Amino acid sequence: MSFDFLAEHRIIADMAYLSQPRPLEEYVALAERGARWMNLMQVDAGASMSTETGLLPEEFVGRVLRILRPTVEALRAEGLLSRAYVYGFDEHGVEWNASIRQLFGAIKYEWPDLRTVAVLNWPSMPPDMPLDVWIDGYNNYSPEKEKARQAWTAEGKLYFWYWCGYPNYWPWLQTLVEDPAIDARLLFWLTALHKIPGLLYYALNKWADQCPDDRPCKPVTRLNNTARTDFNPATWPSGSPRANGEGNFLYPGAEGLLSSIRFENLRDGIEDWSLFHLLDAAGGSSSKFIQQVIVSGKEHYADASRLELVRRLTAQEIVDRRSSGINARPKWKELHVQV
Repeated sequence: MSFDFLAEHRIIADMAYLSQPRPLEEYVALAERGARWMNLMQVDAGASMSTETGLLPEEFVGRVLRILRPTVEALRAEGLLSRAYVYGFDEHGVEWNASIRQLFGAIKYEWPDLRTVAVLNWPSMPPDMPLDVWIDGYNNYSPEKEKARQAWTAEGKLYFWYWCGYPNYWPWLQTLVEDPAIDARLLFWLTALHKIPGLLYYALNKWADQCPDDRPCKPVTRLNNTARTDFNPATWPSGSPRANGEGNFLYPGAEGLLSSIRFENLRDGIEDWSLFHLLDAAGGSSSKFIQQVIVSGKEHYADASRLELVRRLTAQEIVDRRSSGINARPKWKELHVQV
């Protein structure tokens, strides 16, 4: 049920933090629902780097390869390996450079066509790093970072953005409960403006691994037939920081997952992103429309009426270009959404 629910919102039930590969049937089910990115595992989980050499133990690297091999072979047999990737070194600093080269290098040596992905908030990325997708915080974007991105993608690599609970202060775009709901949508407008082909967020249901220690293992219950519920919105109810809604866009219902206003805005944002790509593919310029609503992560209008007007004008230009025969058959450009 959750696979279909997420697919209806144009999001695939992928997971970055997997300690081991999922059953093959789950990857097949994800592919049937359109998944282009399916994580096999977080390959550095439990890794310990030597302070002397900066490397991981060779037995650790060998164990990772042994764990991956059966799933890699099974996915190749199913014709699905091109959709797979491995994740690791989440937000690690540059001091992990040698370890990243060691582990990802070993994986690429074994399976050159298995993609490697990492969130690394580094000023630049060495072009010979055995990394296929460099993911960077959207709030790190600058003219200098754009130069680093261009140098990286010139090598045939991909550069994605991600967002998380930081920065959590106005006017940065954020998706916590207290933030304007439109922020979740504008994140995709900003991504489209800078032609970033992928956007990552780390969790939708953080509460699922918190019961019974931090919250009760029970569905959300309405209080006295009001809009209030008994669900504590603090992501970490018994700790700090009390980030309301971070990692929680969906909630446990008695009959399945419950959506949220913020989650619905994510879907709308993904669809807007697709719309802008259609205009660009048709020979138009989406930037002139997007910049009527958002210029940067800190410069934007939280105005739903303005957003809807610009969106309609964008759609109208696509229709006009197609009806007039200007690039009447635009080539679809694949978008990468991983949550």
